Parts: sequence; structure tokens; C-alpha cells
Amino acid sequence: MGLDQYAYRTKDVRAAGAFDIPADLQGEEIAYWRKHPDLHGWLRDLYIAKGGGCVSEIDADGNHTHVGEDFNAGNGVELTRDDLLALREAVEAERLPHTTGFFFGYSMPEDKERTLQFVERALAEIRAGYRVYYSSWW
Repeated sequence: MGLDQYAYRTKDVRAAGAFDIPADLQGEEIAYWRKHPDLHGWLRDLYIAKGGGCVSEIDADGNHTHVGEDFNAGNGVELTRDDLLALREAVEAERLPHTTGFFFGYSMPEDKERTLQFVERALAEIRAGYRVYYSSWW
């Protein structure tokens, strides 16, 4: 058990503005993370900002703790060019929110470079006409 995170590319228009990923959506995996909760917290916040529902708590130190299951399994969020540029900026500035959750593990220093590589790949996929979305499972 644990936090498994995926990014996919697709030309399926049903991924546009995705919150509930259709079970039959044909996406090709372009990135995978195992227990990078800080990235998950940033993407969960993006999901909420775009109108998705999720339950989380923020403690006195500003740490995010996921307490709901709304951003899990069939939920996801489409990542636009602007989203990816904002993600790159947050990763480079080390401003991903410290995020915890049951079986989430911890983000590691090597996650930074892997996430920046993903951003560049995802931007290239968008330029090639694909939609990119993130989903997770724990």
C-alpha cells in the first residue's frame, strides 16, 4: 500500500478539465512517482483551485494532511501549459507544500529532478497535441 502517482498523455477530449477520469479513457503513462506526497499536495491544491472537491487539513505549521478520499483513484486533474510552468517554478523554488497522509511516505531530494524532467516531457506532449493529466491511487 502507498501513494502511487501517474501522469498520462491522451488525445481523448474527455480529459479536458478532468476531475473524474472516465474508466475507459485511453491514456499512455508518461511519468510515475512512488510516494512523492509533496507533489501530490501541490496537484491536489490545483485540483481544488480548478473546482474539484477534496478534504484536507492544514496544521499550525502550514503542513497539509489529506483527510478525504476525493482526490484518489478515479479523480484526476488536467495539467495545462500554465499549470506545468507554475509547477516548474514551485519545484525549482522548493515551494511544494509539505503533505502527509496515511501510507504517503515522504518526498525525497531526488524527486525534484524527476519532477522537473516530467514537466519538460509534459510540455513537449502538449506541444505535440496531447492533453496531460495526473491521477493517483493509495
